Amino acid sequence: MVEETISSAFGTLGSFAVGLLVLLVGFVVANYVSSAVADSPLLEGRVSAFAAAAAKVVLYYAVAVIALETMGLNVAILYTLADTVGLALALAFAIAVGIAVGLGAKEYVTDGIEDYSSASATEDD
Repeated sequence: MVEETISSAFGTLGSFAVGLLVLLVGFVVANYVSSAVADSPLLEGRVSAFAAAAAKVVLYYAVAVIALETMGLNVAILYTLADTVGLALALAFAIAVGIAVGLGAKEYVTDGIEDYSSASATEDD
């Protein structure tokens, strides 16, 4: 009984230590990647800062989930949260693209309708 308790405690302590190590290394890598994105010559100005911050947040979240799972904790709710946020962002992007295309094509469609109306009016005469 005592031997099983001690064995279980050391097993849990080992998982916890490995989880902390994963967390530490992951945060260092996330900071490095964020700095690399911020210094990228492909991105400029505010886009660079936004991309770096977004990369850091996503990597911090992924590292935290991996570390907590390594520690033996249940992270199902974190997976659900990530799915929900991802779906919301995809929906927001789709709506933004739809509005942009609609506003951009408004003048083109108006011209097309006017051309069609004038052509059909001339055919009726």
